[in-house]
Amino acid sequence: MRDHEVVHRDCFSAALGTARIRDLTPDFSSINFANRISVLRTAKTFEDLGVSADNSAAKHLANAAYLGVAGKIVSVEAQAVLTAADPFIVEAIAVINA
Repeated sequence: MRDHEVVHRDCFSAALGTARIRDLTPDFSSINFANRISVLRTAKTFEDLGVSADNSAAKHLANAAYLGVAGKIVSVEAQAVLTAADPFIVEAIAVINA
């Protein structure tokens, strides 16, 4: 997930230029990384935030090509929200990929 988020961030940064939000430094100290549910809940929160931010950013894109890429990113983000929302799906994918 992290690597995909970095690609999305870089894409929107390039598209938005100086209108982009400056880099953020999240505080992960309250996340129990030993607890899968805690991690998945946090991932879902970030994915929800990402979809909202992506949808909000779209109105600032004048370039049709960037807007098309943004739509694809939002679609992928929405799929990630569903995956993070259901730990059983994540577990099933892990079993399938094992």
